[in-house]
Amino acid sequence: GIGDGNMVCSLTANHGEFTPEACKAALTLFTAAKFSGAKVRVYFRNDTNSSCNKGSWIDFATHGVYYVRVEN
Repeated sequence: GIGDGNMVCSLTANHGEFTPEACKAALTLFTAAKFSGAKVRVYFRNDTNSSCNKGSWIDFATHGVYYVRVEN
């Protein structure tokens, strides 16, 4: 997996490339994917860690997260 407890964005302030509004949409997507059993693809910019596992309890903004989507 990609890790546990990682921070993607903030609901109250701009964080990385996500506004609070975009964060709310991403969290809705994550929740829907969890309940439907779908997989989520996370895209990173300028990430020197090419492993799928980014570690646990880290801030994804440090890896340049910029886009998430549900996979079919």
